[in-house]
Amino acid sequence: MRWVLIGPVWPYRGGIAQHTALLARTLAGAGHEVTTLTFRSLYPAWLFPGRTVIDPSQQPVRVQAERIIAPLWPIGWPAVARRVRAARPDAVLLVWWVPFFAPFVVGFSALLGRRGRRPPIVLICHNVLPHDAHGVRGRVAGWLTALALRRGDRWLVHATPLVAVLEGVVGERARMPGAVARAALPLHHLATVGGDGVTPHDSAHDDTVTGDAAGPDGVGPRPIGPAPTLLFFGLVRPYKGLDVLIDALAIARETVPGVRLVVAGEFWQRVDAFRAQADRLGLGDAVTLRDGYVQNEEVAPLFASADAVVLPYRAATSSGVLTLAIEHGVPMIVTDVGGLPEVVVDGEAGLVVPPGDARALAAAVVRLCRERGLATRLRAGSVAARGRIGWAAYVAALVGLVGGAGVDDGAAGDGDAAAVDRAPAHGTAR
Repeated sequence: MRWVLIGPVWPYRGGIAQHTALLARTLAGAGHEVTTLTFRSLYPAWLFPGRTVIDPSQQPVRVQAERIIAPLWPIGWPAVARRVRAARPDAVLLVWWVPFFAPFVVGFSALLGRRGRRPPIVLICHNVLPHDAHGVRGRVAGWLTALALRRGDRWLVHATPLVAVLEGVVGERARMPGAVARAALPLHHLATVGGDGVTPHDSAHDDTVTGDAAGPDGVGPRPIGPAPTLLFFGLVRPYKGLDVLIDALAIARETVPGVRLVVAGEFWQRVDAFRAQADRLGLGDAVTLRDGYVQNEEVAPLFASADAVVLPYRAATSSGVLTLAIEHGVPMIVTDVGGLPEVVVDGEAGLVVPPGDARALAAAVVRLCRERGLATRLRAGSVAARGRIGWAAYVAALVGLVGGAGVDDGAAGDGDAAAVDRAPAHGTAR
């Protein structure tokens, strides 16, 4: 099949850019023809709370792409539509994650032509609605999201709860059989990226797990020692619940005095507030706050040194942090929100607790540290979870959305993908 893929890739940073690049490479590795179009610029500085949108990694995840889209420059959008038409794609894959891009999605889709006279637009929804938009801001975000998502013909989401959210935003067309597919967010493979940005996992065939419960760095199952390390990884934002985790750490240390927490990621909240919280709870050196974007080559050592990765989120859709933990074979403690418990089945790859409940989170930490054999079982379960988040199923879901029955997509194998109609029904999308 011929695809045009529109989304962020290197030199932009972050999990969505990495996912887009790996999707392009996976499709190409499965025999598809892929044209990747990306952005000449992203957010204006006054809208972006981070330090830079550029990936500082020495080993970035690269893919060949044409940088031709300026999301705030409508004069340039006709050129994007012409480039898409020139590629003569069977479908356009358009990455969606924040309402900022709604004007471009609406304008581009109109320029591409009427529905039925243009290639179908498949919106890959990393989020549907923002997690942290409330009040007037939330209403504006919802209006922009509806404008954009209704321009699509098909939709792919990364978690079953998003199906209902999408239906509420898009309306009846999203309830039609075959309009929506669910596929779990696949592995990022950052640990295997070489200096040239090439990873051996480019093919959609490569979903087989071999060996024991060792992660990519070769660290196998190990008992938890007297000073267990918890890892909170990624951007620090209000909906991610770091404050709840720090409260839980103080409670857990009453039973497991040596347990400590490493926070690695760029803070979009005041880091001093979390330092003050830790000091107020008497945690002292038990909390390490590492404020700054984590480069790709620094990811593997962080996960290798962790006894568990904790996602204390108040809200979520899916999470690239989970895929990194699974790739490294690290147990997880997550909250029961969004698609997290679909990937981290309670008691298999990790432990699941209610959101916003510091005591329940602390109890899970204590259980992981004290219950004999639990950490080893969860490490093995984390490795086994790789089969539930495979690229093969992801490609199959996309092909199925655009009517690719009978197309040799190279995506046979196990994975977690489902064709979804009004009542989500599980079954491999083909």
